[in-house]
Amino acid sequence: MTGSVYDKMALYEFRSNEQKYNDAYYLELLEYALGDDDTCYSFGKDRIYRKIGEVYEAQGLTAKAIASWEQAITLNPKVGIAQKLERLKKKSEAKDH
Repeated sequence: MTGSVYDKMALYEFRSNEQKYNDAYYLELLEYALGDDDTCYSFGKDRIYRKIGEVYEAQGLTAKAIASWEQAITLNPKVGIAQKLERLKKKSEAKDH
């Protein structure tokens, strides 16, 4: 895939969650996007962290999902993930007990 990080991120916006979460390159692209000024400006680091957390949640990596979503909320409390984060934390705590 050629083009800027922003272009690549934009292409993924039109794919289903299932397609994105099963594409190993998508997570790599998201993590790379955190360091790309154009992508961070356009998508927002908060939204990128949210998307990273969604991939981790889909992969069953609860602790990584929680950490990513907490970072997203730290950057923007209105990123739209607070309720989902709380449910995942409760589910994780219940699993640990």
